Amino acid sequence: MFNIIKTTLCFSLCLYASTAFSKVQMSLSQNEIAFGDTVSLIFESDEDLKTTPNLESIEKDFKILGKSQSSNVSIINGSMTKKNQISYTLYPYQKGEFKIGPIEFDSQKFDSLFLKVVDAPTQKNEPTTQTLPSVEFETKVSPKQIYEGQVALYQAKITDENALYDASLKVPFSNKFNFTPLESDKVYQTIKDGKKYRVLERFFIFTPTNSGTFNIPPAQLSGSIPDLTKKRRPDIMGDFFNFPFDFHLGGNMMKPVYFNSNENTIEVLSKPTNWQGWWFPSNKAELLEEYIMPEKIYLGDVIERKITLTATNIENAKLPLLEHPKQEDISIYANQEERFSEFKNNEIVSVENRTFVISFQKEGKQTIPAFTVKYFNADTKSEETLTLPEKEVEVYTNSKVQALAPTKESTPTPPNNRSNEIVSTDNSQTNSISKTIGYWIIGIFSFLTILGVFLAFKKKKKPLKIEQFGESKKNSHKKKRKKPLPDLYPH
Repeated sequence: MFNIIKTTLCFSLCLYASTAFSKVQMSLSQNEIAFGDTVSLIFESDEDLKTTPNLESIEKDFKILGKSQSSNVSIINGSMTKKNQISYTLYPYQKGEFKIGPIEFDSQKFDSLFLKVVDAPTQKNEPTTQTLPSVEFETKVSPKQIYEGQVALYQAKITDENALYDASLKVPFSNKFNFTPLESDKVYQTIKDGKKYRVLERFFIFTPTNSGTFNIPPAQLSGSIPDLTKKRRPDIMGDFFNFPFDFHLGGNMMKPVYFNSNENTIEVLSKPTNWQGWWFPSNKAELLEEYIMPEKIYLGDVIERKITLTATNIENAKLPLLEHPKQEDISIYANQEERFSEFKNNEIVSVENRTFVISFQKEGKQTIPAFTVKYFNADTKSEETLTLPEKEVEVYTNSKVQALAPTKESTPTPPNNRSNEIVSTDNSQTNSISKTIGYWIIGIFSFLTILGVFLAFKKKKKPLKIEQFGESKKNSHKKKRKKPLPDLYPH
């Protein structure tokens, strides 16, 4: 009985030791590095590492440059030890103290590790003025507060000493908001502290999916700059054969750089609960109109009323459909609306155009009704109404139409009236002139036809005779020489 308990206890202890030893261990290759250097995040176990850790929590502070995996087996005094290792190379975006973790790996949760990133030490044999080129990277969102259904402008600004190459910009990704790039980059130069800097501004449309307060993570910028502390090793043969295309015996080596921008916060408010009708929020909205009509309007004429609605910080699909109010004795027909958005004065401006065709059914003074659009002013947080005033026009009776239309006072003219005889005489004269003109046309056509037939018969009866010119009868039996081909490629 004692042996069974002892055996069971030993087996349990061995199993516990094996389980404890098989756990994954996480560590850093260094606890303090200089800015610009890299550090390795290491996961080690005596078992096979078939899964990968979740490193999303550190991606905002570090660039993951690469991953390596190794396995080491050692035998000491007949005992075999196996170590499996996964290592990630991390590059910090900026200086400071960073917390790496907590991280989950293979159903294990590791406590946070701490890393300190300090300034790179200056070598004694190098002048202190020989530093890396300056690069500034910042982002901002405007306005800071919008309503549900609106959009904001996200701006990324890069300032460098004309030394940043192969730059790549990456904006944060989330299922709570979207970024749409605008093809309207601004590139210019500025002078700061006596140095000339190149500035690049790139713009995006920030569209939230719902209301709430959003913390926008930093955007990431990567590229390469000349490393003034290191010289490129000369490759005599390579530079010689590539001359003059790649001859840099004294050139500097390129150094990869990575930057994180600042974070941004934006508040998205819900629409008021007492709002009725189409939800149309904007920081600034405007309603314009244009009439296309003649100086004098008659019954049967049509005029056009083109109405344009512009609004800032809203998608064009969220604009309300422009509908013209009805009016008695006036027919109004609407054309298809036109919608688009544009980037203007650092704002997102959406536009809707719609043309209405108007015709009048009654003469006299007619009133084209006023046009109104209700929207929510996001700046004043109140309801406002855009109004186009009514327009009064004078509609005249068409005199030509009135002359052709029969009137009730007119009476039929008796058949024996004198005026009827005059009209009949005029009609007979007109008919005789028409017959005379017709006879002349038929006669001329007949004459031309007979002349054409006569000329054709004459030509057939007496054909032209072709004789040889300048050739003796002796040589008449010789074959005629072929005419040379024309020159296909004239000079």
